[in-house]
Amino acid sequence: MTESTNRELMKAVERVVRPVRASLARKRRMRDELMAHVAALLDEEVRLPSPEGEALSRAVRRLGDPAELTVQLQQTVPTGDVMARFVDRLWLDSLHKPVLPRAKRNAKVVALLSLLAFSMAVLLSLLAFSMVVPPFLARRRPLPFAQSLLAVFIITGSFTLLLSALTFVFTVLENRLRKAVFGASTRRLGLAILIGLASYLVIPGTAFLACWFDLQDSYAVSIIIGDVNDLYVFALAAGCALLAPLVLYRLAVRSAEELRYREEWGALDVPG
Repeated sequence: MTESTNRELMKAVERVVRPVRASLARKRRMRDELMAHVAALLDEEVRLPSPEGEALSRAVRRLGDPAELTVQLQQTVPTGDVMARFVDRLWLDSLHKPVLPRAKRNAKVVALLSLLAFSMAVLLSLLAFSMVVPPFLARRRPLPFAQSLLAVFIITGSFTLLLSALTFVFTVLENRLRKAVFGASTRRLGLAILIGLASYLVIPGTAFLACWFDLQDSYAVSIIIGDVNDLYVFALAAGCALLAPLVLYRLAVRSAEELRYREEWGALDVPG
């Protein structure tokens, strides 16, 4: 199959898939399946005696009406796909934007989600605590409701700000790592190693600051779980941080693959 023929087949497929509202991974599977199908149709048409160039047009016609196929594909998208589409919009749909506006946007979205999630956790926790007393609270005097509520909301705000800041930092680091490893210019291994080291130090560094300012022994935390050893907090953070470079590299690989894929299919002159 020549490059021009393959491009025409890609256009026929993209006319069908581009208008579909689905996650990027699901639309990629749709494209792969349709490409395999139309390529098989083309092979059948090529074997028939016909003027040169008509086999391609007949194969595209046999694929079906693009509008009807789009409706059929849309009907196959499950309701749960909306979560995958949200993640795509959060991370992959903004890859073309400058890194700082993208990092700020991601941080704001994560802050909003964290606030909603922690607020729900507050309600569930207060409900659970009212029915079942955890073992570590069994030997402690029951806390007034207003005092517990204030403490939990302080923790909620702190974690929301923390996750927002970490999202901002990791977005910037992922962008730098992707350009260092997968950029058009020569790969910069030294810079990639430094970025990986920086990603590892972010989480222990945050824990160190928390210990330095004695945040874990603050009013809110001490009310809920009592005193916490600084060494335990830092050791736990350092252990969890071992995954940070791996996660960052995986994000960079996924982002680079998605950018190349979008350039290939997005360059097609197809309405959608």
